Amino acid sequence: MKPSPYEPRLPEEAGAHNCDNLTREGAFESQPRWYLVQCRARQDERALEHLVRQGFECYRPLFERERIRRGRRELANLVLFPGYLFIRLDRIHDNWLPIRSTRGVVQLVRFNTDPLPVADAVIEQIRRRIDSGLMREHYLRAGEPVVIVEGSFSGIEAMFLASDGDERVMLLLNILQSEQTLSFPIESVRKLDSKTVLGLMAQAQKGT
Repeated sequence: MKPSPYEPRLPEEAGAHNCDNLTREGAFESQPRWYLVQCRARQDERALEHLVRQGFECYRPLFERERIRRGRRELANLVLFPGYLFIRLDRIHDNWLPIRSTRGVVQLVRFNTDPLPVADAVIEQIRRRIDSGLMREHYLRAGEPVVIVEGSFSGIEAMFLASDGDERVMLLLNILQSEQTLSFPIESVRKLDSKTVLGLMAQAQKGT
């Protein structure tokens, strides 16, 4: 039976090939490449831990998302590709067999029957974008419409201009046909979406 290219080749099997061909083939196949691992639902962190413990080089990209908690901004680390992680493997020198039986792992992502390699350039681009902050999700962006949900300005729409420290934001309001820039606690401001509008309408109905 022909040995799988994704299992380590035994010395006696390798010896059956012409030395020159083996040198050229080995130089090509022994180059480590990235592959994509599919993980069980909500178990990618467990899979990462157990794969690394076995000596595999893995990469699970995380990005930062800005959120509001107790009236202050904070950054939360989230998984860029939930349910997946990258693993770097050598087709000759690495033993691929333990991967499938690793806790949290479903399989290597394949194209037809072969594991699908991921170009190094793709991994490097992901890393650069994360390290540079380009992947960070901000709670509010300049020019984004918001609505004030607390205080004497409750229900008034405004435009987010900039942050004013960790707990406040600068908003542009149109009051009596005059634009004014005011500072508000960030916890009193919400993005202007259908959920927020419906919530304000419900509050207004309760007040009548």
